[in-house]
Amino acid sequence: MIDQCGTIHDTGGSFMTNMDKEDSELIMKAAEKTGFEIYIKHKAYDCNGRLIPGNIAVHTGTKGDHSKFWDCFDKLRKLVKG
Repeated sequence: MIDQCGTIHDTGGSFMTNMDKEDSELIMKAAEKTGFEIYIKHKAYDCNGRLIPGNIAVHTGTKGDHSKFWDCFDKLRKLVKG
C-alpha cells in the first residue's frame, strides 16, 4: 500500500485512516455488524513517519465501497457519544 505521501507500507490490508484510540471498540463493532474485514494497528503514523500519540491506524482487507461500514460506525458513535 502507498500512502498519500508516497510511502510504501506492508500492512496486510489497505490503510483506511488514523483515528482516536477511543474509537477502537466502535470500529470493531461496526466491522462485526457489517461483515467488513477490519484490522487495527495500535500505533498510528503520519505521512512523514512520525508517531501520532493517542491514535490507531485502521486497515481493511475488504475491497470496494466502504460506505456501509462507515455509516454503521457513524450510527454507533452517535448512540454512544451523542
